[in-house]
Amino acid sequence: MIRSNAHAIIIGINRYRNNRIDNLCCAAQDAREFYGLMTDPRTGGIPPENALLLIDEQATYQKIRSALGNTLLPEQQNKEAVFIFFAGYGSLVDAGESGWQPLLVPYDADPDNLLESALNFEEIAGFFKFMSAREVICIFDCSFAGPPGGRSLITPAAPQEINPGDSIAASLAGEGRVVICACGDSETALEFPNSGHGLFSYYLLEGLQGAADNDRDGAISIDELYKYVYSNVSHKARRYDGNMHPVRRGSLRGRSLVARYDVAGAESAQAVKRRIYELYSRAAKAHKEGDIRVVEDLMQQVLAIHPGEEKARQILKLVEKKRSHTGSKPTPQRPPEKTPKAPERRRSASLPETESADTGHIADPPPPQASPADLSRQPAEEYPESLPEQAAEAAAEVEIEHPAQAVDHHAPAKAEEADEISPEELIGEVEEDHPEAEAETAPEESAPGWKRWFRRFSYIALFSAAAILIYVPFLNRNEELQIFEMLPKTFRPLRAEPVKVPMEAMKVILKKYDFYERDWNPGGKGFTNKLEPVFGADLVIDFAAMLMWQKSGSDQPLRYEEALAYVEELNRSQYYGYRDWRLPTLEEALSLLEPRRNARGGLNISHLFDPTQRWIWTADDESSRRKWTVSFYDGFCYPNDVRYKEFYVRAVR
Repeated sequence: MIRSNAHAIIIGINRYRNNRIDNLCCAAQDAREFYGLMTDPRTGGIPPENALLLIDEQATYQKIRSALGNTLLPEQQNKEAVFIFFAGYGSLVDAGESGWQPLLVPYDADPDNLLESALNFEEIAGFFKFMSAREVICIFDCSFAGPPGGRSLITPAAPQEINPGDSIAASLAGEGRVVICACGDSETALEFPNSGHGLFSYYLLEGLQGAADNDRDGAISIDELYKYVYSNVSHKARRYDGNMHPVRRGSLRGRSLVARYDVAGAESAQAVKRRIYELYSRAAKAHKEGDIRVVEDLMQQVLAIHPGEEKARQILKLVEKKRSHTGSKPTPQRPPEKTPKAPERRRSASLPETESADTGHIADPPPPQASPADLSRQPAEEYPESLPEQAAEAAAEVEIEHPAQAVDHHAPAKAEEADEISPEELIGEVEEDHPEAEAETAPEESAPGWKRWFRRFSYIALFSAAAILIYVPFLNRNEELQIFEMLPKTFRPLRAEPVKVPMEAMKVILKKYDFYERDWNPGGKGFTNKLEPVFGADLVIDFAAMLMWQKSGSDQPLRYEEALAYVEELNRSQYYGYRDWRLPTLEEALSLLEPRRNARGGLNISHLFDPTQRWIWTADDESSRRKWTVSFYDGFCYPNDVRYKEFYVRAVR
């Protein structure tokens, strides 16, 4: 894709001349990678001679202003499009009668006189009045107010909370001009040092490399890009107790393409990245269960895929330390196994969530995405002993799924939820189990005889008490199942047969049952479930709806045809003795949606369910290619394309 008549002005500022302005960590890298993508003939297609990159000391007030004038003003006619990207500090000052004025802070800004030394939006709007370009797309990874830290430059004269409506983005937007800001007017744009990017820019760049391509046609429109960025940024910021809701204002004529990408290459790199993530997830689970040999085997598989994965090497060193204490033999290395497609019967376990989750009906929750688009062409399920350097880099990028902290430059953000274990936490847990010096305990035989017998008697008594506590409930573990099977199923309040549900029909369903749905029925009280877990089984029974649910479900998001195969395998293997498992209808799935988040996993679903399955497929059609899905992360339902999208399965009967 070559756009010989498109132009770009790309600005990234980490270091500022005035030492009273704290340095940023990732703004320059954001700009460099955006420049690389936009000037790549396979993605953005802008000729390098038409793209200006200003980094740190190059991004002075005068140079930025000159770049805008030279690019936008009529001396050069018939420009197809102009992209303006800014990563750095934003700020806000009182401009008197003009009210609060948003600013882009250049390298040479004076914090005591920002109104004169920073680029205000009135100046930029003045260039737009006489621009010769057919369309302009402005992307700002900065914030103008909000809590201190992040990419907001807060001064004594600037407020931390404002409510100007659409004034910041709308002041530049209009017909043929789109403005996308990293967050709302009173929010802070965060940085993630572990990823090397601002949170907004990370998903912006990932989206441009193919992740935002909703219809998988190899082309990314401004609508697709914004939906993808909004979905992931708002979700990830909430996980770190922040608020970021990217804002878009303005409109373009027709479907404006931002970038193209290699579909096959992106999907191949995504498979590599997902495989590494899966291995870390399995290792975290194995470590919880105390199976260090499995942890070692899985880390060897990670290194076989990506030899440069330092985390895996660290974990192996800690495993070796464990072996020195226990005297166990090392696990022999073996070729990495292929990813199994058939579902496994398992107990509920809290695993790390997959790549990004959806947070709004405007965008579909994507699986962990690959980057860059032109990386490894390895088949999706082949994992050779070593990969090309580019594929290894793609695999290493899985680290963003476990950022150590969301940086506001002043305080670390909250750690991951307790039930989600990152590779870093896995290492930390192994370290705790293997202290450098452990207190030595005397052998039992060294104690006097009466103490030895007393200790043994105590062990026997404790063991007997534990056996009674465990065995008595075990005798009645099928009580809930027996009751459920005895009750008649002829009358069930919710529809069990799949049907076509257009958008308007979905709204009728919400009102009929007063289901909670974040956008269409936020005041809904939700279905009154009567949930009972089945002791010793991965099952939850709802006696109000007379339904039996999987407590967990599929370990990974699946495409729709894979979801059907998953359910078929449940029935073939007679999962817990039943052969009538199926995907739920939209009504049945919505019945699990609760207005309030639970304390265990932070989801809009009962804590009795595994938090891994954050969004699930249903059996109901919205159109010939779209099935309804339900998100328990944000409490909404939305139809998604069965050809490209991946969601979890929670089967019901």
